Amino acid sequence: MGKYKKLVGNSFIFAVGNLGSKLISFVLVPLYTYYLTTKEYGQVDLVTTTVSLMIPIVSGGISVAVLRFALDKGVDKKAVVTNSTVIALIGILITALCYPLLSLTGAFNKILLAFIMLLAFQIFTQIIAQFARGNGQVRVFAFNGMIKTLAIGLLNIYFLVVLKMGLNGYLISLILAEIISLIYLSITTPYFKSFSTKLISKSFIKEMLMFSVPTIPNDVLWWFVNSASRYFILYFLGVGANGIYAVANKIPSVISMMQSVFSQAWQISLVEEIDSENRGEFHANIFKYYAFLLFFTASSIMVILKWLLGNLVQSSYFTSWEVTPFLLISAIYSGFIGFYGQFYIAEKKTRGLMNTSIISGILSIVLNFVFISMFGLIGVGLASMISLFVGWMIRIYDTSKFIIVKIDIKNIVANHIVLALQVFLIFKFDGLILIILETICLIILLFVNGDIVKGTIETIRRTIRSKK
Repeated sequence: MGKYKKLVGNSFIFAVGNLGSKLISFVLVPLYTYYLTTKEYGQVDLVTTTVSLMIPIVSGGISVAVLRFALDKGVDKKAVVTNSTVIALIGILITALCYPLLSLTGAFNKILLAFIMLLAFQIFTQIIAQFARGNGQVRVFAFNGMIKTLAIGLLNIYFLVVLKMGLNGYLISLILAEIISLIYLSITTPYFKSFSTKLISKSFIKEMLMFSVPTIPNDVLWWFVNSASRYFILYFLGVGANGIYAVANKIPSVISMMQSVFSQAWQISLVEEIDSENRGEFHANIFKYYAFLLFFTASSIMVILKWLLGNLVQSSYFTSWEVTPFLLISAIYSGFIGFYGQFYIAEKKTRGLMNTSIISGILSIVLNFVFISMFGLIGVGLASMISLFVGWMIRIYDTSKFIIVKIDIKNIVANHIVLALQVFLIFKFDGLILIILETICLIILLFVNGDIVKGTIETIRRTIRSKK
């Protein structure tokens, strides 16, 4: 039971950090929709989305290698720090030297400098945060997320509400929050103290890059699956529609948060259990409960979706409810993809990440082009849902070459049927009757997963008794 307790314990720690972060972010949605126009919010979303795309490209995806190599007991952590820093600095320097060329293209117009600064700071905070995880400082990693988001929230209130700086104020808030995060991580981790020019090694840099570079196409392809739709929206529907989509995407971020929390703990457990004889059983049990958690969360959100958006955002953003149900289901598939994706990292078979992402990436682009022109914003959700489902199927097949996870197919199908019914009801009804019908569906979902619910309750009871 030790490995289960450790996974749950690490998940709880990461959840504390992420929950605070996401809660603050969610609470601030009304602030953003009030002080930023749909066009400005769309621009902000494009900047942050593009930064997430560029981070692995500019840094060589090195943060993934930092975590994996730092977890290896036989690897010198100081060498990991030193050589990852060199790789990141080279990437940032090359990007900075491209500033004049980028400015000529008109990329991001007057906010190009803010874009590059945000990119540079995020690369380093990400690397040091991953080092903290690999160094066993999971609490530092989790607390860093809370500090960063709290800083963003307070700074946004100051720059948007007090100084009324609009788009520029929002971007300044993001940059200052990254600086605060960097200072905190520098104080609480031995990262910079571990840096030594004597440990710079071409062979070790090559080894780390051979591990991390194959993850870049994977990150870029999944960025296309999850984020490229914004550019199709911009082309077909305009920047205002992108602002509405950004709001719609905030709701499924609850599931994305769970995925992030779980993945952070799951990756550590996988590395530690890599030589375990009964790891297949361990993986199957974890997936069963993880899948239920994601399905239950999506179902619960659908119960209050329309009511929540009707009371949370300005009326001009309310239509975001139409695409949100499909994004919720997409988030579930994304969570499943992440579950299987960690097997590649643990086994150091990162080339498989790239190979299994190509089809979903191409499919996402094609479906976005077709569906957005046909169905508007709803087409974005459909394209995301289908492409991510295909990606999950591919991951199941590909990882079966070195690990098999037994899935209860009947249970998965039953959960899908319940969610499909909920989506239908959202488009058919409004008001109190909708909430009642959606609640009935949620109860049905709990009945479908009765064994898991009973097991969870019994585990909680045993835990409480053991502490008395």
